[in-house]
Amino acid sequence: MVTAEFLITDGTHDICKHNAITVPESPKAGASRDKLHVWTEWGGMDGDEERMTLKLKSGDEGVDVILIPTGQTLYNGTTGLLHFGSNDSYQFSFPNMAIDGTFTFEGKEYPISNATAWFDRQWGYELSKAESVSRQNGMFQQSWLWLGMTLNAENTEAISLWDAYLKDGRHSFATFIHADGSQNNAVAEVTYESIYASKASGNSYPRIVNVKVPQEDLDIRLESMITDPEFYREKMGLSGCQALCHYKGAKIEKDNVLEMINDVCGEAY
Repeated sequence: MVTAEFLITDGTHDICKHNAITVPESPKAGASRDKLHVWTEWGGMDGDEERMTLKLKSGDEGVDVILIPTGQTLYNGTTGLLHFGSNDSYQFSFPNMAIDGTFTFEGKEYPISNATAWFDRQWGYELSKAESVSRQNGMFQQSWLWLGMTLNAENTEAISLWDAYLKDGRHSFATFIHADGSQNNAVAEVTYESIYASKASGNSYPRIVNVKVPQEDLDIRLESMITDPEFYREKMGLSGCQALCHYKGAKIEKDNVLEMINDVCGEAY
């Protein structure tokens, strides 16, 4: 099966449009195993570590951009191995990528300028069907928050933050990449405010997230610009939110997307 998501939001007018499909792999939906080539009914993504193209169109919304990595590669945990209980996976990121092109919202096209993009690649071991179902069920019983964002005005520093509620407890950590390319993984202190419950799923989400990482002298506050950013897939037993947030700290003030899977603010384990 192939699952694809396409989210576009307008923080000024509190609009969140979420498209999602889960379909069998076919000539109309899939991903190459040996190169960056992803295709769906909306469009797709192609490229390599030097240049990527992303073209999507769904109704009156779309995006048509070129993404240029800057040479920085962030490895979560500094090793690239994420321990998610029975769902361990590998992951690397291209933070602070240059982006050029346009996006279309409600039929009107806008240029993209003075912006950065973030690319993630995450994968695990190839599993049998039974193992895949077992791990998927285990994943849906866990919860986590993820955030990838730029940390300075020059777009040379970034952070990948995880707040994971697993069967063995809560794990909050952040991986930093600095302008000189050095990386550091540190314990994060994450607290939530203005928690609300979804009428669709019953899960709870925060409108405000506070993040402190004393080792890196980081102290920021993120406030959601969207009233209801939840996506809910009843048939899959999965829900979460992808909220456009405004964040403010001592070094920078920007907007960013924050992702939560399942009920991070409730009884997650």
